[in-house]
Amino acid sequence: MLLLPEHFDANEIYVLCVGFLMVSVFLSLPRKFSSVETYLILLFNFFLSSVFDQILAGDILDCYDIMDDPKFEIMDMFIYFFIYPISGFLFMYIHTFVPRQLKVLYLILAVVITMGLEWISDLFDVYQYKRWNLLLSGISYFFLYALNIYFLKYVRKFVLRSRETLH
Repeated sequence: MLLLPEHFDANEIYVLCVGFLMVSVFLSLPRKFSSVETYLILLFNFFLSSVFDQILAGDILDCYDIMDDPKFEIMDMFIYFFIYPISGFLFMYIHTFVPRQLKVLYLILAVVITMGLEWISDLFDVYQYKRWNLLLSGISYFFLYALNIYFLKYVRKFVLRSRETLH
């Protein structure tokens, strides 16, 4: 059963505002990916965020809590369904416009920007660090974004092969 927040305060308002902004940006972008690519990128980032947060924030490692309660609450679900997947999608969307020789620089810049956004989220008490810090997040973002790049290459090959098979 999903828990409601004990107090509806700054972190819930912040998450709702960020989520609304992310969805608005996502819906306003010109289509760059096929529907299959879009769904798979969103699903992949939902999966990554859910699994990694469950490992890192779960009972075993307990490195941080998200929102007000260590238990899963409705605002956590909002983050997993909207903010994390769309963040990964936006990273991939912009990545497709970056020239090949600037891809590594873009990856590093995206990590730094995401760390900055996490820092702002921390100011709103979205995260309560225990055995975690922003530097560890930065290292994680680097690998997760790199994984996204390889995932997109795989998905594009898969979609291309599927189209060729149909013709």
